[in-house]
Amino acid sequence: MCRNMSDNIQYKKPKDSAEFLVVFAGVCGFAEMAFNIFETETSKSEIKDVFTLKSSLSYLISITKVIRGLRGDSYLLRDDSRESFYVKDGDIEYTQASLYKAEDYFSDRLMKALEILKTIDQKSYESLFELWKY
Repeated sequence: MCRNMSDNIQYKKPKDSAEFLVVFAGVCGFAEMAFNIFETETSKSEIKDVFTLKSSLSYLISITKVIRGLRGDSYLLRDDSRESFYVKDGDIEYTQASLYKAEDYFSDRLMKALEILKTIDQKSYESLFELWKY
């Protein structure tokens, strides 16, 4: 019997911006794979299983929300006292704008994915769109 979930799970904060970027890039990598699989599966043939489609979209919403949360500026939890994000990796500079660009990229892909459901089941689309909005 689990006494307290926090006794069993330890959360580690990244020690610096560079370590955070590794975590952020990893999550974006998972999202990229998930979107690619979804797009491949939905482009192959006519979609017959709406339940599986909705389940996949729910996952895509979740991972995109994680990316939004990691980028550090959720409109619900705005913290203007935070330092700006900056990491230099070789010749490439990553800033807070880079994080926004990644989130925008996945948000755009999510909206395209939701449009597929909209053509099949308007009511489910509206429900999942509401989940995405909040």
